[in-house]
Amino acid sequence: MAGSVKRGRKSITGVQPYGDLTGLNRSRALLDTVGRETLERIALSYLELLDTSSTVYEIDGGYAMIVFTSSYCRFLDHASRRLCDTDDNAEALDCGRWLCRESCWRGASLKSILTGKPVDLHECAGGINIHAVPIRSCGEVIGSINVGYGNPPTDRRTARRIASMYRVDPEDLLNVAREYRPRPDYIVDAVKRHLSVSAELIGEIYARKRAVEVLRHEKYMGHKYLDVVGVTVVVLDTERRVMLVNRKGCEVLGYEERDILGREWVEGFIPESDRVGAADLLDRMISSGRTGSSQDFECPVLTALGEQRIMAWRNTVVGDESGRVMGLLASGEDVTDRKRMEKELKDKIDELERINRLMVGRELKMAELRERLYDAEQRLRELEEG
Repeated sequence: MAGSVKRGRKSITGVQPYGDLTGLNRSRALLDTVGRETLERIALSYLELLDTSSTVYEIDGGYAMIVFTSSYCRFLDHASRRLCDTDDNAEALDCGRWLCRESCWRGASLKSILTGKPVDLHECAGGINIHAVPIRSCGEVIGSINVGYGNPPTDRRTARRIASMYRVDPEDLLNVAREYRPRPDYIVDAVKRHLSVSAELIGEIYARKRAVEVLRHEKYMGHKYLDVVGVTVVVLDTERRVMLVNRKGCEVLGYEERDILGREWVEGFIPESDRVGAADLLDRMISSGRTGSSQDFECPVLTALGEQRIMAWRNTVVGDESGRVMGLLASGEDVTDRKRMEKELKDKIDELERINRLMVGRELKMAELRERLYDAEQRLRELEEG
């Protein structure tokens, strides 16, 4: 392990002379999601009772955590690493001569992953025992956690046998073995129960953090989708505070997103002359309790420059899974320019109609004059002939 954790006044580190094995972790599911520091704290909660070692493995055998609190476990692990005769840790893990790795992973944790049940390895290569428990999340096995337990052998015959396998001096082995203070069976049983609870806790932390990551990703992607639409989107809570605004909304209002979020919508962005009507409509929709109901209306917004933009809004009541109202989703289209063009067109039509009416009236008057002139000419002829 890189770094250290503190146990009481004693500093404990998982770093062996060969380096940090978590760097070879390809899966990184538990390592990145739960975190090494959290895993170490969980392990120390029961290693305080046993003073041995504990490992958390990913589903593929990658190291998410390894902590040694026992000089005996540290001594044999380092000795068996030397048996691999390579500076490459990846090669060493696969060589089959790293005896502590073989016992801890293949003899205990791998079996717990494959069976989905706790596994007790009675007498590992180093002469103690290993208890392994599968780690589950949402019903699936995602890794394994184990702990060493039992008293290191202190009789010379066993010590010579183990020392021969590990290629160490039997006296050195006996010296570190005698440093261990034996634990009664009830302590071992308590730690085994604690390990099962720890596996459940790790699985729960993993599930919750993954759920948060999924929600964060969905929120991020949802925000991205909202940013590409061509209308303003605003989400208000039940107090009419802005909980979300998309890029288009920021452009229309002329504010940065941070200057919009958390502000009361009506007081912050609706012209004073329209605030009473807007607040009444929004409050009635929220208090109705009818999630999914929508209402369309036009209402202007006040931009950062003091300009009013006319918006065509569709407001929809949104709620949670239980149907409780959570606020409003408002999508608005800026119709200011369209309204201006419509007014200009209407004014032009009105002007044309007025001119037309004048022209028609003039034509009627001209026709009447022509008719009168014709009558006058007729009378003049009659007078001349008579």
